[in-house]
Amino acid sequence: MKQRSALLFFSAVAIGFVAFGIAMLVGVRVDPAKPGDAPMAEYYLSMACRCPWPHVDPSWSIHTVAAPFRWRVLVPWLAGLLPLETATSLSSITYVSLGMLYFLVLVLSRRFGLSAGAAAAGLALSYVFEPHFVNYYHPFLVEGFSLLIIAVMFYALMIDSFWLFAVAGLSGVFAREVIWFLLPVWCARNMKRGLALTAVAAAALLVERSVLWGPPYALPYTVDPMTMATKHVNHVSNFVRDIRATWGWAFAVTALGVALLPARSFRTVGPMALGLLIAAFVTSFFAQDIPRLFGVLMPIVAVATGQLVVTLSERRQYLLLASLIALIVLQYAITPMNGLIVDGPALAATVRPIRLGTAWTIVAAITLRRQVMQRLSEKFSVRAVPPELDRQTVTAP
Repeated sequence: MKQRSALLFFSAVAIGFVAFGIAMLVGVRVDPAKPGDAPMAEYYLSMACRCPWPHVDPSWSIHTVAAPFRWRVLVPWLAGLLPLETATSLSSITYVSLGMLYFLVLVLSRRFGLSAGAAAAGLALSYVFEPHFVNYYHPFLVEGFSLLIIAVMFYALMIDSFWLFAVAGLSGVFAREVIWFLLPVWCARNMKRGLALTAVAAAALLVERSVLWGPPYALPYTVDPMTMATKHVNHVSNFVRDIRATWGWAFAVTALGVALLPARSFRTVGPMALGLLIAAFVTSFFAQDIPRLFGVLMPIVAVATGQLVVTLSERRQYLLLASLIALIVLQYAITPMNGLIVDGPALAATVRPIRLGTAWTIVAAITLRRQVMQRLSEKFSVRAVPPELDRQTVTAP
């Protein structure tokens, strides 16, 4: 597929995914005007309109907004600039951000040498799991915009553009704190610049907190971080189980896809995957909304799945590809808040999707064992990839 045709295809796919998500959940998404129906939304909405949102203390100021929401000023500030009703402004930023995210993830996949169809398949798998689809059920949060920032940083790392990475990261920390954990990823390119960027962002966050000081945390939507950390330490098995439930069988698919990546692609995907995994684990350790926090892995899940689809296509494993498509459809049907008239929990209890998906991944790994061993050997044998080669664009067949 030619570059122009691929970009048009990616645009159509991105718009289609956003339109599908909006259409499926337009009647069942949270209602920001209804008390308790849209947890955390009233804080962002009040910050966007610079006014007391219904059911919020009428003596509103930015200092009365509870932490950690008060620190995430960028998205509400942007929403306040739009000539739209406040709730519409916040949801519009989420939807536009998701559309741009999808397009950028598809472009990234293409630059990593994946075909357009494989890139779309990888995006589809990452789209249907709860950590990502929750953005359509609750579009009044800052997660959609944060995912776009992550994708921009991913792209900057791939093309070796420090300043794009730095600008995206430094602005992104004011949208969601998890972005700060990704700044050290640049150390994979340049240790001094990566550490300096991380230190500058930490200083900026400290200054912001000193200026916007206020209540320590919000009840009932958040719990004292140390309380949550103690709970997870005392119930490690439950914490691991909750993490496993976020992406389910996609964890296994992602690991297999990453193993199949060429060494050149892994030089970018590996550090970003490690950074996102650490960010998700650390932030969820001090919080209770684990699925939403692990949503940051979405770009890695998409790229890794795309690589797996390409390899299966090259080996003409059409039965495995067809069963993967069936698993994606099944996963969407059991994902909470999908807009379907389906008893998702009952269906999940019957078909055991994690077991099915894991079994599928094991079969795929056995089928592709030679390719896996070859790619792993390449990764461990290549000590360094010249930057000028790493920046080259790989055109998919």
